[in-house]
Amino acid sequence: MIVLSGKIEDAEEFPLIRLDIERNRKAFNEAKVTKRGKLVNEEERKIRSLSSDNVFITAIDPESKSQHNDKQVTFGELLNAGYALGDRFKIVSYDIEPTDHLEELDLVYTRDIDKSYKNIDAKFEKIIKEEVKQAVNLYEKELNKQAKERIDSYKKELDSSLEQDVLENKDKNIISLIDKKKKEIETNIKKNNKQDKKEKNNEYASRIKVLIEEECSKIDVKSYYVERNSKLLQDNVNKNEAELKRLLAQYEIKKNSEITNKYKDDVRNEKIKSKEELDAKLKSDKEKAIEEETIIRFSLYFRLGDSNNVISDKQKKAVDSCEYIVYDNRAEKAKISRQEAALDNFYSGYVKNPYLSTYLFNPEELDTVKAEPSDWIWYLDSLNEKQKEAVRKAVSSNGIFLLQGPPGTGKTQVIAETVAQLIKKGKKVLISSETHKAIDNVFERLPKIAEIVPIRLIPSNNDKKKENEYDPKFLVDNFYLNISSNMKKAVNRYKNFEKNKIEFAENFDKLKLAKAKIEKSQKVLDKANEEIKKFEDNAKDINSKISVLNDKKDLVRIDIDILRRTKRHIENDNLRPDEDVKVDLIVDVRKKLEPLFEKDVYIDDDLGQLFNDIFDLSRKQLDVHSKKL
Repeated sequence: MIVLSGKIEDAEEFPLIRLDIERNRKAFNEAKVTKRGKLVNEEERKIRSLSSDNVFITAIDPESKSQHNDKQVTFGELLNAGYALGDRFKIVSYDIEPTDHLEELDLVYTRDIDKSYKNIDAKFEKIIKEEVKQAVNLYEKELNKQAKERIDSYKKELDSSLEQDVLENKDKNIISLIDKKKKEIETNIKKNNKQDKKEKNNEYASRIKVLIEEECSKIDVKSYYVERNSKLLQDNVNKNEAELKRLLAQYEIKKNSEITNKYKDDVRNEKIKSKEELDAKLKSDKEKAIEEETIIRFSLYFRLGDSNNVISDKQKKAVDSCEYIVYDNRAEKAKISRQEAALDNFYSGYVKNPYLSTYLFNPEELDTVKAEPSDWIWYLDSLNEKQKEAVRKAVSSNGIFLLQGPPGTGKTQVIAETVAQLIKKGKKVLISSETHKAIDNVFERLPKIAEIVPIRLIPSNNDKKKENEYDPKFLVDNFYLNISSNMKKAVNRYKNFEKNKIEFAENFDKLKLAKAKIEKSQKVLDKANEEIKKFEDNAKDINSKISVLNDKKDLVRIDIDILRRTKRHIENDNLRPDEDVKVDLIVDVRKKLEPLFEKDVYIDDDLGQLFNDIFDLSRKQLDVHSKKL
């Protein structure tokens, strides 16, 4: 049970209460029976039959006994323990699916999909890893074999060239080491063999030189090259090992990619199959949950019967405590009685307006209502165009005007504005209704102007404690209050004049600047359009020239084809002037050839046939003809 609140646009504000009746949809539909060819549910019919003015909610069970006697509880007791409802505003029915259960199924489905995909990935990762491992092991054996062969070959090469390298001794590093060793020997010999006092310098130098040469001759050059070859061999081994690792890593990546691609379709197909199975299961589970757990809810919206359209906290608690809906036909019976009496009076002719029957039963004979052409001054700022049109027609109508519209469309505002417009024309207005609440609403919305002097002799019975503020004794007070309200409205209209003036000036300057920019842009645009027009004209001329050239091109192509056929005719020794060849060229060739032949040699005028005959002659015959020529 929810109390709604909140204003929407210019709609009339009033409190609503919503009564929700929920049933399991499956059981509800199974309870339907066929009547007159249609499936109907008796409970739904009863729910939808709850009408306005005859329903209230109460905290007492209507089937219980009265607290005062053994008889059934009375309407009065039920009303005292409940809350009266106003007009039924709306009734809607809709399904409420088991959202929580469906979300839980979606969550389980997501987990199952994720788990299934992970299992499939893990399965194929294991297969791929094993196949990659086997391929890498085979490749590693092959690489190790090749590396061993290269190392052995390199070792043999070093061993075979050792003696020659020692003999030539061209290695700069070894030469450097030997020179260094010789310098050490020289330094040590000089250090350990001092010059004797009796020994001359040249003798000393000669002796030291002999010692140095003797000691240097002992240097084992081969050991240096053996050591070098050992190091080179080790470097070669290290290089081969590094290359082996690099090749293995590349091969592993390549093989992993190849095998992964090989199983990619299998992985995708297994995932698709798994998803299809889980999708089917999810769909089945959801359909079952929706079918068995969906609730059908009937929401009935009623207006609360408060004249002030205000709900206190106490009233909200009272509403929350109510559990039962009660149908009360007393007001309905009274209303039917009043309507019956009104119809009797209507049939008897006891009506104030003699044209009422025409309005009700022959509206096509009435003239179309036309609003008077005048400058209307509106007193209610919240009116929209539709409402203003209704006011114009109401004021301009003759005798009666019918206004129809659903709740919240502003009918009361139209009535209040119509009252103000009629009073402006010097008329008096009587407002009547079958409910006090409707009159209260109109009085609350009457414009606060001096011309309107509202008087209400019978106060509203919706709130008996509240004094009638439109009693004649408050006539003067209301008059001055209306004047004061109207003056405040006028003052507020000009209160922010200076601020509005400044804002207007700023906006005006901005508009001027924008206009200047637009004019400048327009000039640029006009210039650009002129350039575009020039280019378009040039394009037309160029297209025209292109068309002429294309025509010439077609003629040239035809001439070329004719010349080619003419050439083939001449090459084939056919000098007959046919239709599909260049006749003038054929004739020209014939004229050049004719002097070469005597008439008595070849009388036939077809020189092409002459050439054919010549080519068909034997050498002996050709010699005969040549002599004749």
